[in-house]
Amino acid sequence: MEEIEMIPLSNPIDAIHPDNGKSVKVVGVDLSSAFGPKMIVLVTDVHGTHVDVVDHVKNRRPSA
Repeated sequence: MEEIEMIPLSNPIDAIHPDNGKSVKVVGVDLSSAFGPKMIVLVTDVHGTHVDVVDHVKNRRPSA
């Protein structure tokens, strides 16, 4: 089994997925990629919750 180098965040960050514009929570940083660190995000939609790995996220705009 391959060991994943990961840094979990103690406080998840609310953000926007760069590909689909949906709300996500950044829960950690994956350091195992040869192309540099990636963000580990939790995506919740009508199909349930799943993990995705992305290069970047968009900031969530504060609610007024």
